Amino acid sequence: MKYLIITIMLALVFCSCQKEDALENELDFSNVFEITDNPDDVVQHARFEIYDKYNVAVYFNDTIGRQFIRNDINGNPYYRYETLDMSWTFFSSNDEESNVSYRYFFTEGETRQLQVLAYLNSFLEGLSEKLRPAMILAVDSVYVVRADGVVSSVIGWKEDLGEGSYAINVGYRNNFRGMFITSLADVSNDLAEDLFVKITNDLALVRINNFTTELASFGEITPDDYGKDGTFVYPTDDEMVEDLGTTADSIYVHYYGASWLGYGRPDAMFDTGYEEEITGQGLSTDFVEASRVKYASIVGPLGFVMPANILTGTGMRNSPATVEDDIEGFTQLALMYSPEEVEHYWGGYPLVMQKYNIIASILEDEIGIEL
Repeated sequence: MKYLIITIMLALVFCSCQKEDALENELDFSNVFEITDNPDDVVQHARFEIYDKYNVAVYFNDTIGRQFIRNDINGNPYYRYETLDMSWTFFSSNDEESNVSYRYFFTEGETRQLQVLAYLNSFLEGLSEKLRPAMILAVDSVYVVRADGVVSSVIGWKEDLGEGSYAINVGYRNNFRGMFITSLADVSNDLAEDLFVKITNDLALVRINNFTTELASFGEITPDDYGKDGTFVYPTDDEMVEDLGTTADSIYVHYYGASWLGYGRPDAMFDTGYEEEITGQGLSTDFVEASRVKYASIVGPLGFVMPANILTGTGMRNSPATVEDDIEGFTQLALMYSPEEVEHYWGGYPLVMQKYNIIASILEDEIGIEL
């Protein structure tokens, strides 16, 4: 009886080995993010050029691959699809959207896709290699869908205002090493440039926050001055006129008002379209220069470059609430202005320059951004 049991067990082992030998590996470990060239397809060729040059995969669809597995019992092919899950979160640029899914409206048409690729090529060319994402999904718009199926928000849209005029909203989300960007097929060069500046700022901040030792030194420079109310006092209309004298600019200033023109306020320093907007009102670049100098003289002595809120509402007169907010302000300053320009406006304020040098050193030496 014992020999019979051993014989049966050996037979089972033999059959198992036979079955294992018949198993086939259905997993494909090739790089699904790799973009291959097709010279006969202008869009595919442009995508390949970006991938070949920057090692960044650009997609116009969240389904990025299809692999044949087998035919089912009816002889129909069975495929495995590779898709991008941009709502998956290890960390996110928007923590409020950590429990949602995204519904995409894709950018279609050769001309529109080539426009998007031209913008992205320009963006990636100026972006430090250490900040480049592994992939970018470019779409027209995205519905943010909650777990209960309700659309909570829309990222990116185009509204027809009539007579050939449109209102365009652009947006993006950065998640780990991937991101999606909306509306690039429809925006102007200026709007695309502003968007890329914001994206660069956010990507840099994510990397900067890894340098905890350096940032600890940053926070020790003005540790007792965070979160204070009414710290900064901006000029009144009369004070602006007094500052500028009896020049033609002062007449414009007195007419339009201090708040609207942003004289001596954060907009003068951090609004990327400030100079164009001011000169469009008939004011000279001298006014822009005077406004920036005045603003620096208000916040600089205390070691800050940005208040708690750069908008004209609550918090604009308050010092940054936290060290993290302060770091964000200095990072934005460093990415907007050259070291020479920073020295020009802020060189007379030692506390500012101490903080700036810490942030600039991280950006240049550790992240590889040329300021």
